[in-house]
Amino acid sequence: MTIAAIRHNNPGDVSLPIKGWHGGGRIVGVKGQPGFAEFPTMEIGFEAMKQRLRSYILDHHYFNIASIAPHYAADPTWGGKVAKWSGIGQLDRLDPANGSQMAKLAEGIIKQE
Repeated sequence: MTIAAIRHNNPGDVSLPIKGWHGGGRIVGVKGQPGFAEFPTMEIGFEAMKQRLRSYILDHHYFNIASIAPHYAADPTWGGKVAKWSGIGQLDRLDPANGSQMAKLAEGIIKQE
């Protein structure tokens, strides 16, 4: 996790706005990430990351890590690294109702970020 992620309680390095998110936070901007968010607590930041992932899957139909990658991060190696850290294949179908899979995905993203 980056220093900015810790300082701003943002373990997934997410930006605002997030569709369907009503849990607070504000845009603080970090170099290269103008919408970078700060949350009141790390727990709220974690919930924001989970909402971002649900929105990507359910609203935008990005059903695997490979399709999420270009929208989540500018780093072209991000998807492969998240797949490695999470144990989920880049093309494996993601199911937001599968709590175990979503926890692994979140863990992979946090380790990558």
